[in-house]
Amino acid sequence: MKRPSPEQREILAGEYAIGTLGGPARQRYERLRVEDATYCYPVDDWENRLAPLVEVLPARQPPASVWAGIEGRLDESGAGAAKGDRTWRLLAAVAVGLLVLLALASILF
Repeated sequence: MKRPSPEQREILAGEYAIGTLGGPARQRYERLRVEDATYCYPVDDWENRLAPLVEVLPARQPPASVWAGIEGRLDESGAGAAKGDRTWRLLAAVAVGLLVLLALASILF
């Protein structure tokens, strides 16, 4: 895989910082940032340059449908987590029971 040139790195960093770098390109850039810290510096520079715009732009609330979607996903993931919790609790109870049996067996025999 060919590494981007310095000019390409700057462009990719800008697109990453403003959120327009998407799909496989974004995933590859994130992987490069983990592998090589020098990919982080241009993004930091872009974010610092763009930070003053945050204060100038008016705040916007997302539509109610966005919040409904988020809540729906949280409910779905929460149900799965609760099921997983029950499984781990059952396994822990079985493990404790086996440990008690082993302790009793070692004392009695």
